[in-house]
Amino acid sequence: MKTDIYQDRRARLLAAVGECLVLIPGASHHPQNIPMNYAPFRQGSHLLYLSGFKGAPAALLGDPATGSWEMF
Repeated sequence: MKTDIYQDRRARLLAAVGECLVLIPGASHHPQNIPMNYAPFRQGSHLLYLSGFKGAPAALLGDPATGSWEMF
């Protein structure tokens, strides 16, 4: 996908929320059933939809006042 698709998605989200900051947390590695049994990592659907970023760990912070986004 082209990056302008993600930019459009994030802009529409900021327009919809008004003046509130938006925090989109990503997924993290977590064990399944027992502590040493890790499932394959998959990024959280919301963060993946808004950024296309598949790595971990990550979070997005959007500011409607400035229209900017930061990834942590």
